[in-house]
Amino acid sequence: MPGREEIERENFIILVFSGLGTALGIMSFLGYTSDAFGTINFWFFIISCLFMVYCLYIDTKPTNNYHAPQSPMYNPHFHNIITFASFALTGMTSILYIFDTVILHLDILGHFIENKELGKTINSITGGKQMQNILMWVEIFILPELFLRLICSRSFGYLFVFLIYVVFISMFSFSISSLHRSSWIKIYNFFRKELNKAQGNYRQFLLIAIQISDKLSEISQQIYPISKFR
Repeated sequence: MPGREEIERENFIILVFSGLGTALGIMSFLGYTSDAFGTINFWFFIISCLFMVYCLYIDTKPTNNYHAPQSPMYNPHFHNIITFASFALTGMTSILYIFDTVILHLDILGHFIENKELGKTINSITGGKQMQNILMWVEIFILPELFLRLICSRSFGYLFVFLIYVVFISMFSFSISSLHRSSWIKIYNFFRKELNKAQGNYRQFLLIAIQISDKLSEISQQIYPISKFR
């Protein structure tokens, strides 16, 4: 079992990271149109990435008091590391992803802040069922946001972060989260229903979307077989 000093040190580091992440995320929103946004965006994703590296380190310690997934491929912290790093290295951004990550930082901050009443208030908002549903849809709509940014910019950077997000966030969530999977299935069923009455280019779009969905679902199950998740 870890000693009290070690636990306090870990809690302090987590508190600092989550506080910095929250502050930088809010600054990103407020400064989106400013010249300083690129710098703030870079440091926001760098701090978020380093924070997840530290969380993954804690997960791998034999003295932790909970059972983290044995394989990094099934650890959400590992997936966040890869995705945050891709945004930081390319200088790309996503307003919806910043929002999603700020809520992540806030939720962790609420658990470790010394003011327990304030912490409970924060967690009642960030951990509530309504917020979880909102975040689920936010994570889904990050895909079209990134795709639109890719189309408009024709940037290799956005192509890179788009593919990383698809593999390490969307496909991972689809495989291990029943809530995410049911939401994607609802979207898929909507496309199938629309296909029956669609014509022309709209029908072609739906056919392509359905074919891509079928293929991604198959690949997701191959990369993240649920039987290996612990």
